[in-house]
Amino acid sequence: MKPEDTANLIAGIAVGISVLSAGIAVTAIRSSRKTAREQTALQAKLTAIEEERWEEERERLQQEDEAVRRAQLDARVEPQDGRHPEAWELTVVNRGPARARHVTFNLESIDGGDAPWMPLRAKLLKEGSLPVRSLAPGHERHYSVTLKNYSGIRVTVRWKDDTGPREQEFELQTRPMLGS
Repeated sequence: MKPEDTANLIAGIAVGISVLSAGIAVTAIRSSRKTAREQTALQAKLTAIEEERWEEERERLQQEDEAVRRAQLDARVEPQDGRHPEAWELTVVNRGPARARHVTFNLESIDGGDAPWMPLRAKLLKEGSLPVRSLAPGHERHYSVTLKNYSGIRVTVRWKDDTGPREQEFELQTRPMLGS
């Protein structure tokens, strides 16, 4: 073989290797583009999942924060003693973790009769015990009420806490205890 033929052969092999290398490079570029698109799509999905988790966590924390700042008032009514069947005691208790302020309540008969009577209501209003300025968590207030032969009373309690104004209605049964 002549040196020119050898040079041409080597040049031909070099061209073949270059073309093959170029083909491999193009394939690698296409593959890397595809991989980059897949990674971008996967990253977008992960970002959406993370944003959704963060939103859920933020809502949960907000609800927990609101629950901590919320008073939860409850009311019950019990006979004061066995000698006076119309003498009852209304108890308003704060079962929540926050302080209740400006606590007021209304009493009415479930039967539609005359409203239950609080003998000391005018005195309590005059001395400032009503509305209750503040009712701490776990604390309760007791009030004497006179109940006729009702099957029950409706107590509407209103108050403010760190989440704003609140209201809760209770229907309290009294007939079985009044002996009718």
